[in-house]
Amino acid sequence: MTNLKKIYFQAPDADIMKERFQALRDDMTGVELLSKFDVGQFLLPNEL
Repeated sequence: MTNLKKIYFQAPDADIMKERFQALRDDMTGVELLSKFDVGQFLLPNEL
């Protein structure tokens, strides 16, 4: 996963999921981790 720029976590508890991910993968320097709490619609990032 060397060319990742952003990772989106979409869930009501997205911050908790993001913290768990960071605990497992500490090699994600330079990758922006974003929390999205709206689960009413599937997230389609603008960069797609």
